[in-house]
Amino acid sequence: MLDKYIKGTCTATEKMLVETWFVQELDKSNAELPDFDYDLKEKQIYSRLPQLHKSQKSTAKLWPRIAIAAAVLMVIGIGVWFAGNKATDNATRQTYAHDFSPGGNKAMLILANGKQIVLDEMKNGMLANESNAIIRKTKEGQIVYDLMETNASAGDYAGFNTISTPRGGKYQVILPDGSNVWLNAASSIKFPTSFTGKTRNVELQGEAYFEVAKNKAKPFKVFAGKQVVEVLGTHFNMNTYKDEPVNKTTLLEGLVKVSNTKFTGMLKPGEQAQFSAENPLQIAAVDTEEAIAWKNGTFSFKRAEIPMVMRQLARWYDFDVKYQNGFPSAHFTGEINRNINASQALEMLTYLNIKFEIKGKQVIVMNQQH
Repeated sequence: MLDKYIKGTCTATEKMLVETWFVQELDKSNAELPDFDYDLKEKQIYSRLPQLHKSQKSTAKLWPRIAIAAAVLMVIGIGVWFAGNKATDNATRQTYAHDFSPGGNKAMLILANGKQIVLDEMKNGMLANESNAIIRKTKEGQIVYDLMETNASAGDYAGFNTISTPRGGKYQVILPDGSNVWLNAASSIKFPTSFTGKTRNVELQGEAYFEVAKNKAKPFKVFAGKQVVEVLGTHFNMNTYKDEPVNKTTLLEGLVKVSNTKFTGMLKPGEQAQFSAENPLQIAAVDTEEAIAWKNGTFSFKRAEIPMVMRQLARWYDFDVKYQNGFPSAHFTGEINRNINASQALEMLTYLNIKFEIKGKQVIVMNQQH
């Protein structure tokens, strides 16, 4: 299979297996790859993989290094692991009587007067005239707030709107100040129809990616649970799901202040702030592409525990999870396209000696290592 990987003939599932196995083996041995001319080897492997140039940007970054490492591992003999664990798509593929389709643009808009608008059912164009703003849906499926000029103070008219996505939903909204917000599944954002005060305050539940319009005179604040993120104009991702043990704010561009009732920290691009019950605030350098993979159409995992993987899949495919024989102890590394059916995504995990059964709205995880 390593040989197929280098030649570029692996199926998507086999490719995922190689990448997951490689990271796990390297992590177990705590070893560094042999020092050699990566540039030369990369050119050689690129010449063998003409289809690589057609792959997605996020995937292309990983291919050369793993392919090189796979070649090295074959030479030094680690690849014999596959001799006793040979598997093919046909041997591992499960048949499901029921399946779940991937999520899509689904959201509910709640106006200041309590009126609810199901956005995915509405046609393009004007949706509502809310206080001092016209709310419209673009042909791209975005919700945009266009401010109107008024003779009176806008503060007298501003009301609060909420946009929420269900499990299996996502949506993009352009706020009254021009800031772009992408909502992940099972998330919501509450905001005024115009930012009239000294700050631009919004409330978040779940996960969202922000591209905040620059305004040095009026800071942008996101309130999420017990934490507050304050920016002037920047790009960042916030993951604040209540069922996640750690809340994460990841900065891609600009400068961010993260705080709660006890701690305050400043983030630089490439850093992530983490809040949990055990660790009130930790800041560390991270792979930002992993944090925003959901926005770009993929799930991205690096040595993720299976319950974490299943929580993300459950939100996107809108199913419930039940564990049989406890939680699997395996860790998963790799990327999964969010546009495939749930059964195909689950199939990526079967090489970790985990089986699944779908019953109605429930996915049963059967731990074979028990």
